[in-house]
Amino acid sequence: MNQNTTQKISKPNWKKDADVLKSVSLIGQLGLVMAISVIICVVLGLWLDKIFSLNGIMVAVFSFLGVIVGGLTDYKILRKFL
Repeated sequence: MNQNTTQKISKPNWKKDADVLKSVSLIGQLGLVMAISVIICVVLGLWLDKIFSLNGIMVAVFSFLGVIVGGLTDYKILRKFL
């Protein structure tokens, strides 16, 4: 091995690593909020369809409502970081 080709090992940049972890956790939180709101609304729509025998109308309405609510909640979370 050649003595002139030594590699310089740099110190870890903890601030940069913390920023990356914060970004990853924020993305995970946004995804979970959206998924949970849609799932809750779909389950509620299925339950209402079963009670009132509406053949999927409530599932469609509540699925759309779940996307809207999830998007608004994600927006409120993101406003803190923008």
